[in-house]
Amino acid sequence: MRLKLAFPSAEAAIGAWFGRVIGTSQPERFHEVYSPNRRVFGSGHVLYSYGTHFPLARWIPEQRSFTLNKQRYSNTTSTHQRYVERAALGWQHHPTTATKDSYIYIFRLNFAEGWLPDLESESILAYYEDKIKKYATASRRARCEDNRYHHFNTATNTLAERNLFVSTFGIDTTELPEDVTAALVLMKLMEK
Repeated sequence: MRLKLAFPSAEAAIGAWFGRVIGTSQPERFHEVYSPNRRVFGSGHVLYSYGTHFPLARWIPEQRSFTLNKQRYSNTTSTHQRYVERAALGWQHHPTTATKDSYIYIFRLNFAEGWLPDLESESILAYYEDKIKKYATASRRARCEDNRYHHFNTATNTLAERNLFVSTFGIDTTELPEDVTAALVLMKLMEK
């Protein structure tokens, strides 16, 4: 029998869900967590905002990875997404999970692109590559130095996350498409 644990806030429920999923690889062995009025609830390896139509995060125990949903929905769900991001980063750098053997990986995906391992990896790679190209191009075109810096960092961080995705899930390809590589090269030349 599963216990249903209610928490006083969405942030507390999110924190409790992260602690429970990291502690076990069997979703049927841990409790379901809820915030007031079920605004946020965790069931199994998935955490939801306002219903199963909007997953916030998914835990993939085999790869010790979280996929976080970066698709926007509403102001309240955006607040839930900030709590999820904060909790995921907290566990990533937590003393018990920051060692090489127990490190936790975080992948930020748009739910429209699918949740691992539901879709083919090619569509997720295409998502990353489109995002890298978009921000590399925006970095080159930005007139304001702050915007250029933001776009440059987003492109390089997305590239690092894409490469981590490839290595974590053992995907066969490591090469970027030519148009993405060209956009990155031009972006880096503009920074010099």
